[in-house]
Amino acid sequence: MTWAANQIYARPFPAVAEALSCEPFLANQMFLIDNLEGIRFQWVRDRFLSDDLPESERTIRHDLPEGGLLAISPHLVASGYSRKDPPPIEFAELFFENRPSSTSTPIAKWDQVETHVDVDILLPDDLDVSQYPIQLLRFLKSVSVKTASPIVYYYSFMWGGSVEIEIGWAFDETDHVYQLVDEGKVIDYTYGDKRIETDRSALQMLMAHVDVQLPTSFFALHEGSFDWKRYWLRGYD
Repeated sequence: MTWAANQIYARPFPAVAEALSCEPFLANQMFLIDNLEGIRFQWVRDRFLSDDLPESERTIRHDLPEGGLLAISPHLVASGYSRKDPPPIEFAELFFENRPSSTSTPIAKWDQVETHVDVDILLPDDLDVSQYPIQLLRFLKSVSVKTASPIVYYYSFMWGGSVEIEIGWAFDETDHVYQLVDEGKVIDYTYGDKRIETDRSALQMLMAHVDVQLPTSFFALHEGSFDWKRYWLRGYD
């Protein structure tokens, strides 16, 4: 069984959405997640939305920041939920059909990005840059600088329940790259420095930049039942 994430997160400020929408590939792939009612799997739903369970059974629960979260171009896969409750045809065509598979390299999804920006981005020394969407990352950095707002890019690949690859860029007042290097060991890169983190995952540290505080590595939006279609902005006006 494989699972992947390959997407962008930001705070839902109008200036951020407007700047991101200047890249044509992203303009109609924006979602405003302002609640977690989209969780459809009952076991997970109970742990996030029910107060009937003891706190010991709600350890994965987390909130969204005030005003919600802007998600851009999430990596979606058709599932039993989408067959029972089909999305609009245009949604299925855009997010389910003719998309790179979970096993594709991270860059494959973003080969239609058109915007070229000449800005420096933080790159780990041993990173194979041919695998990653450097052009997209430069654009995201430029949006963060222009809007003075954090922008996050996250990539993860799982095989058989184990995380094989996890890396993310946070463009913020101080830029960070968080990269899983061994089980339970993440390197936090900043310009001219790096440190080892063993208490939090790359995802936890990354999402904190956009005010999502994850008590564990479980993120509700990455759960397979999440009903993305109800949050789709259908292009930003």
